[in-house]
Amino acid sequence: TLLVVCMSAFTLYEFNQLDIVSNKITKDNMEKIQLSLGIANDLANEAVVMRRFNFTGDEADILIYNQYKQDINEKLIKSEQLFVTEGGKKLIQKIKAEKNNYEDIAEKSIQAKRANNPELVALYMKQAGQPFKAANVATDELVKDIQEFVQSEERRLDEEKNQTQLIIIGVNILIAIAGVVMGLWISRKIAKPLTLVTDAAAKIADGDLTQPP
Repeated sequence: TLLVVCMSAFTLYEFNQLDIVSNKITKDNMEKIQLSLGIANDLANEAVVMRRFNFTGDEADILIYNQYKQDINEKLIKSEQLFVTEGGKKLIQKIKAEKNNYEDIAEKSIQAKRANNPELVALYMKQAGQPFKAANVATDELVKDIQEFVQSEERRLDEEKNQTQLIIIGVNILIAIAGVVMGLWISRKIAKPLTLVTDAAAKIADGDLTQPP
Protein backbone atom coordinates (compact mmCIF):
# COMPACT_ATOMS: atom_id res chain seq x y z
CA THR A 1 0.00 0.00 0.00
CA LEU A 2 2.80 2.36 0.89
CA LEU A 3 4.50 1.70 -2.46
CA VAL A 4 1.26 2.38 -4.34
CA VAL A 5 0.80 5.65 -2.45
CA CYS A 6 4.38 6.68 -3.22
CA MET A 7 3.95 5.75 -6.87
CA SER A 8 0.74 7.76 -7.17
CA ALA A 9 2.23 10.79 -5.39
CA PHE A 10 5.31 10.72 -7.63
CA THR A 11 3.20 10.49 -10.79
CA LEU A 12 0.90 13.33 -9.74
CA TYR A 13 3.87 15.54 -8.80
CA GLU A 14 5.68 15.01 -12.10
CA PHE A 15 2.57 15.62 -14.20
CA ASN A 16 1.80 18.74 -12.18
CA GLN A 17 5.32 20.05 -12.80
CA LEU A 18 4.90 19.38 -16.51
CA ASP A 19 1.66 21.35 -16.56
CA ILE A 20 3.25 24.28 -14.72
CA VAL A 21 6.20 24.46 -17.11
CA SER A 22 3.98 23.99 -20.16
CA ASN A 23 1.56 26.73 -19.09
CA LYS A 24 4.39 29.18 -18.38
CA ILE A 25 6.08 28.57 -21.74
CA THR A 26 2.77 28.86 -23.57
CA LYS A 27 1.98 32.15 -21.81
CA ASP A 28 5.44 33.59 -22.56
CA ASN A 29 5.25 32.56 -26.21
CA MET A 30 1.78 34.07 -26.63
CA GLU A 31 3.07 37.32 -25.19
CA LYS A 32 5.99 37.34 -27.63
CA ILE A 33 3.71 36.76 -30.60
CA GLN A 34 1.30 39.47 -29.47
CA LEU A 35 4.18 41.91 -29.01
CA SER A 36 5.64 41.29 -32.46
CA LEU A 37 2.22 41.60 -34.11
CA GLY A 38 1.51 44.71 -32.04
CA ILE A 39 4.71 46.35 -33.26
CA ALA A 40 3.76 45.62 -36.87
CA ASN A 41 0.24 47.01 -36.44
CA ASP A 42 1.35 50.15 -34.57
CA LEU A 43 4.05 50.87 -37.15
CA ALA A 44 1.51 50.68 -39.98
CA ASN A 45 -0.99 52.85 -38.08
CA GLU A 46 1.72 55.39 -37.28
CA ALA A 47 2.46 55.81 -40.98
CA VAL A 48 -1.24 56.10 -41.87
CA VAL A 49 -1.81 58.86 -39.31
CA MET A 50 1.29 60.74 -40.44
CA ARG A 51 0.20 60.66 -44.09
CA ARG A 52 -3.27 61.78 -43.11
CA PHE A 53 -1.85 64.77 -41.25
CA ASN A 54 0.28 65.69 -44.25
CA PHE A 55 -2.90 65.87 -46.35
CA THR A 56 -5.34 67.41 -43.85
CA GLY A 57 -3.15 69.30 -41.39
CA ASP A 58 -5.39 68.15 -38.51
CA GLU A 59 -3.36 68.60 -35.31
CA ALA A 60 -5.41 65.87 -33.62
CA ASP A 61 -3.56 63.39 -35.82
CA ILE A 62 -0.26 64.46 -34.24
CA LEU A 63 -1.52 63.39 -30.82
CA ILE A 64 -2.48 59.99 -32.25
CA TYR A 65 0.86 59.77 -34.07
CA ASN A 66 2.79 60.48 -30.85
CA GLN A 67 0.75 57.85 -29.01
CA TYR A 68 1.68 55.23 -31.61
CA LYS A 69 5.33 56.25 -31.31
CA GLN A 70 5.20 55.75 -27.55
CA ASP A 71 3.37 52.41 -27.85
CA ILE A 72 5.92 51.06 -30.33
CA ASN A 73 8.85 52.15 -28.15
CA GLU A 74 7.34 50.43 -25.11
CA LYS A 75 6.73 47.24 -27.09
CA LEU A 76 10.30 47.28 -28.43
CA ILE A 77 11.71 47.67 -24.91
CA LYS A 78 9.59 44.80 -23.63
CA SER A 79 10.52 42.70 -26.66
CA GLU A 80 14.22 43.13 -25.89
CA GLN A 81 13.56 41.67 -22.46
CA LEU A 82 11.55 38.68 -23.73
CA PHE A 83 13.12 37.65 -27.04
CA VAL A 84 16.00 35.25 -26.60
CA THR A 85 17.18 34.49 -30.15
CA GLU A 86 20.11 36.43 -31.56
CA GLY A 87 18.22 36.92 -34.79
CA GLY A 88 15.28 38.42 -32.93
CA LYS A 89 17.51 40.82 -31.01
CA LYS A 90 19.20 42.02 -34.20
CA LEU A 91 15.83 42.55 -35.87
CA ILE A 92 14.64 44.63 -32.91
CA GLN A 93 17.72 46.84 -33.19
CA LYS A 94 17.12 47.23 -36.92
CA ILE A 95 13.48 48.16 -36.36
CA LYS A 96 14.50 50.77 -33.80
CA ALA A 97 17.11 52.31 -36.12
CA GLU A 98 14.85 52.44 -39.19
CA LYS A 99 11.92 53.68 -37.11
CA ASN A 100 14.04 56.52 -35.73
CA ASN A 101 15.13 57.45 -39.27
CA TYR A 102 11.53 57.43 -40.43
CA GLU A 103 10.34 59.51 -37.49
CA ASP A 104 13.12 62.09 -38.01
CA ILE A 105 11.92 62.62 -41.57
CA ALA A 106 8.29 62.57 -40.44
CA GLU A 107 9.05 65.36 -37.98
CA LYS A 108 10.43 67.44 -40.84
CA SER A 109 7.26 66.80 -42.84
CA ILE A 110 5.19 67.99 -39.87
CA GLN A 111 7.08 71.27 -39.75
CA ALA A 112 6.78 71.65 -43.53
CA LYS A 113 3.03 71.06 -43.37
CA ARG A 114 2.67 73.61 -40.58
CA ALA A 115 4.68 76.05 -42.71
CA ASN A 116 2.26 75.31 -45.57
CA ASN A 117 5.07 74.13 -47.86
CA PRO A 118 3.56 71.29 -49.97
CA GLU A 119 6.75 70.78 -52.00
CA LEU A 120 8.79 69.99 -48.89
CA VAL A 121 5.97 67.84 -47.53
CA ALA A 122 5.97 65.76 -50.72
CA LEU A 123 9.77 65.48 -50.61
CA TYR A 124 9.86 64.34 -47.00
CA MET A 125 7.01 61.88 -47.53
CA LYS A 126 8.98 60.34 -50.38
CA GLN A 127 12.16 60.19 -48.28
CA ALA A 128 10.30 58.61 -45.39
CA GLY A 129 9.20 55.71 -47.56
CA GLN A 130 12.58 53.95 -47.55
CA PRO A 131 13.18 53.74 -43.76
CA PHE A 132 9.50 52.94 -43.17
CA LYS A 133 9.65 50.07 -45.67
CA ALA A 134 12.89 48.78 -44.09
CA ALA A 135 11.33 48.92 -40.60
CA ASN A 136 8.21 47.18 -41.89
CA VAL A 137 10.24 44.40 -43.53
CA ALA A 138 12.26 43.90 -40.34
CA THR A 139 9.01 43.75 -38.34
CA ASP A 140 7.61 41.05 -40.63
CA GLU A 141 10.85 39.10 -40.21
CA LEU A 142 10.57 39.50 -36.43
CA VAL A 143 7.05 38.04 -36.50
CA LYS A 144 8.33 35.04 -38.49
CA ASP A 145 11.35 34.65 -36.21
CA ILE A 146 9.24 34.52 -33.06
CA GLN A 147 6.74 32.14 -34.67
CA GLU A 148 9.58 29.77 -35.58
CA PHE A 149 10.96 30.09 -32.06
CA VAL A 150 7.57 29.28 -30.57
CA GLN A 151 7.24 26.20 -32.78
CA SER A 152 10.71 24.99 -31.74
CA GLU A 153 9.82 25.56 -28.08
CA GLU A 154 6.63 23.54 -28.49
CA ARG A 155 8.59 20.67 -30.10
CA ARG A 156 11.15 20.79 -27.29
CA LEU A 157 8.41 20.76 -24.67
CA ASP A 158 6.70 17.79 -26.34
CA GLU A 159 10.01 15.88 -26.32
CA GLU A 160 10.53 16.66 -22.63
CA LYS A 161 6.98 15.53 -21.87
CA ASN A 162 7.54 12.25 -23.69
CA GLN A 163 10.84 11.66 -21.89
CA THR A 164 9.29 12.44 -18.52
CA GLN A 165 6.36 10.12 -19.22
CA LEU A 166 8.79 7.31 -20.11
CA ILE A 167 10.69 7.93 -16.87
CA ILE A 168 7.44 7.88 -14.89
CA ILE A 169 6.37 4.64 -16.56
CA GLY A 170 9.77 3.10 -15.85
CA VAL A 171 9.67 4.17 -12.19
CA ASN A 172 6.13 2.86 -11.82
CA ILE A 173 7.15 -0.51 -13.30
CA LEU A 174 10.10 -0.75 -10.91
CA ILE A 175 7.90 0.13 -7.96
CA ALA A 176 5.32 -2.43 -9.06
CA ILE A 177 8.02 -5.13 -9.38
CA ALA A 178 9.43 -4.15 -5.98
CA GLY A 179 5.92 -4.40 -4.52
CA VAL A 180 5.38 -7.87 -5.96
CA VAL A 181 8.79 -9.10 -4.74
CA MET A 182 8.23 -7.65 -1.28
CA GLY A 183 4.73 -9.15 -1.17
CA LEU A 184 6.07 -12.60 -2.04
CA TRP A 185 8.83 -12.31 0.53
CA ILE A 186 6.41 -11.26 3.26
CA SER A 187 3.98 -14.03 2.28
CA ARG A 188 6.70 -16.64 2.57
CA LYS A 189 7.85 -15.25 5.89
CA ILE A 190 4.31 -15.58 7.21
CA ALA A 191 3.44 -18.85 5.46
CA LYS A 192 6.52 -20.85 6.57
CA PRO A 193 5.87 -20.68 10.35
CA LEU A 194 2.18 -21.40 9.77
CA THR A 195 3.08 -24.47 7.72
CA LEU A 196 5.43 -25.73 10.43
CA VAL A 197 2.77 -25.22 13.12
CA THR A 198 0.15 -26.95 10.99
CA ASP A 199 2.44 -29.94 10.31
CA ALA A 200 3.39 -30.22 13.99
CA ALA A 201 -0.27 -30.06 15.05
CA ALA A 202 -1.16 -32.80 12.58
CA LYS A 203 1.63 -35.07 13.92
CA ILE A 204 0.61 -34.41 17.51
CA ALA A 205 -2.95 -35.31 16.57
CA ASP A 206 -1.59 -38.59 15.21
CA GLY A 207 0.07 -39.33 18.58
CA ASP A 208 3.60 -38.05 17.85
CA LEU A 209 4.43 -36.03 20.98
CA THR A 210 8.11 -35.54 20.09
CA GLN A 211 7.49 -32.26 18.15
CA PRO A 212 9.62 -29.29 19.20
CA PRO A 213 7.82 -26.47 21.00
